[in-house]
Amino acid sequence: MTDDHMSWAHQNIAGIWLVPQLPFRADESIDEQALAAVFEKSMELDAAGVGCSMLMEPWSLTHEERMRCAEVMVDTVAARRHSMVNITDHSTAETLRLGRHAFEHGVDLVLVNCPYEWAKSEEEAVAWLEHLADRLDGKVLLYNTPHSGLLLTPEAIARLAERDNVVGIKNAVRDPAHSARIRELVGDSLVVSHPFEEDYLENIRRYGQPALLSTTASLLMQSANWQPIRDYAQLMRAGEEDAARQRYAELEPLRKVWTDSYADSHDLAHARHPLAITKYWQGLVGYPTSPVRPPLPQLPDAAKVQLIDALEPFADRLGNGEALLRARAELAR
Repeated sequence: MTDDHMSWAHQNIAGIWLVPQLPFRADESIDEQALAAVFEKSMELDAAGVGCSMLMEPWSLTHEERMRCAEVMVDTVAARRHSMVNITDHSTAETLRLGRHAFEHGVDLVLVNCPYEWAKSEEEAVAWLEHLADRLDGKVLLYNTPHSGLLLTPEAIARLAERDNVVGIKNAVRDPAHSARIRELVGDSLVVSHPFEEDYLENIRRYGQPALLSTTASLLMQSANWQPIRDYAQLMRAGEEDAARQRYAELEPLRKVWTDSYADSHDLAHARHPLAITKYWQGLVGYPTSPVRPPLPQLPDAAKVQLIDALEPFADRLGNGEALLRARAELAR
């Protein structure tokens, strides 16, 4: 990474980065007004950045729809937050087009993960990512995730870190030792985010992890008046470990709901985002939302009731009592 990119990354890839989900209209078109409202409401949380991620259901969107989502995000948050966009696509040319569009519209970072089909070995995946980085005139964030069907080794990531514009990694490998090994290899040349909220406190304590990148936990488990993830991170960084751990423990019942929802998401053979659950949860904490776009399976009513019940003890802190009542009334019809 160049000195300019390194300086920017270490100053700005910090704190919490939020990734809302995409509301659709009843006819399955994108509800741009609702999407803007989602980003606007997210400004209530103390976060460093927002993003259009895999949670935007990109496999169901046209390239033009993906670009429009990025435009809505930038137009809404303006200079109030940093921004990033996941640009990974089956087509290399379209991946580059999505990246160039993002940078032309003022997005700070583009996020890329291993291709889903055409790179079956680590060497092929690294070559593809290097190809993209060399052709994008902007800052690139790597995304190492089992959802790609291939996980990069720390050594491969260290090789990619040699590219001038590769500035960080969201390393969604469940084993914290994998992220620790990356840190050993890259030093300060890459900002490393192990993006699991349940591990965030310990990663701050042990490694000074600067950022919690794009986990739904940050949006779904906090509210304008109750931000325990922000609080425990600040306390740990200030050396107030006991107070940080107390704040961290407040989240435990809610954290279990979240981690149970993601139980299948880290298995390389079956990894998937629980989008139907997290989209419904987004609505239960007061954000515009919608069902997932078909053919993804919809959330059964029984699962909706279970989630409402799980969130109810936190209603005062999440400020979502009315949203829970509305959801129960809708299910009773």
